[in-house]
Amino acid sequence: MSRITRAKPHNHDIGPQTDFHLVGKGGEGYGYISDSDNDSDSSSTTSSRIVYLNSTASSSTSSISTLHSEESDSQMLRDTYRRDSFRSDHSDETSQNRDFHIEATASVLDGLQRNESAEVIHLELLGQRLTANANDHTIRSALVSAFMKRAFNLMDSDNGTGIGASEAVKLVFGKYKFLIEQMAIFDKGKPQRADQVDFLILVQRDVAGRTKGENLMLFVVKELYDLEVIEEDGILQWWEDERGKEGEMGKVRGLTEQFINWLKEAEEDDDDESGGEEEEEEEEEEEEKEEEEEDGD
Repeated sequence: MSRITRAKPHNHDIGPQTDFHLVGKGGEGYGYISDSDNDSDSSSTTSSRIVYLNSTASSSTSSISTLHSEESDSQMLRDTYRRDSFRSDHSDETSQNRDFHIEATASVLDGLQRNESAEVIHLELLGQRLTANANDHTIRSALVSAFMKRAFNLMDSDNGTGIGASEAVKLVFGKYKFLIEQMAIFDKGKPQRADQVDFLILVQRDVAGRTKGENLMLFVVKELYDLEVIEEDGILQWWEDERGKEGEMGKVRGLTEQFINWLKEAEEDDDDESGGEEEEEEEEEEEEKEEEEEDGD
């Protein structure tokens, strides 16, 4: 039911125009809206938004109790992030980017721990990216943080169930390579593999100074190469990047040098083979010309 008043609003000299739809022709007054009505509308709108966001983030659940459980788990992941920052460097990021990194990392890590499909995690991360208008580097940073956190969790042997670094890397990167290909790497076949280099720099930064960090660095590089997620040129360009050569960053890639040497040797062998094939083709062409000349004579 509408309430009608002729009183002027508080702290206003001029009230709203008469609403003839309410008071009729020749009448005076307008619809009265109290502060409590405004608060109620605002609360209703806010509540509606919260319900929508929660239902979107938890589309795979079917009960309120499950929803509360998921929210608690996600909050725990966010609290964990704030304690150790997932070992990511945020020195050049804005506050908005840091907030997105926290939320995106927690979301991806939650999906990994729940063993959700790469497609499901991809859709949720894509939605977060569009909402925050996050750039490619920020997405790569969140993926690396979540992937490496998951790998370290799998390796944790405090309860006697930990697995080796190589197996942990294969389980995480092997199953979820789709996420990297769809959300992080967009420069395959280009002369400069900036995306691939950035991804490996982020991995290197994450494992620097950690126990078994050298092992993880080697296994991640090799796994990404075997999965054809990062190309040989991308790995070699990363190896030459100055950002990864000094201090802890330089130390953590020590074991990876053997793999880099193998790549370089394989590249040289390929060049030698291609050079030998060219020489053989030239010799065959010369022989054909000589035969043609002899036939002409």
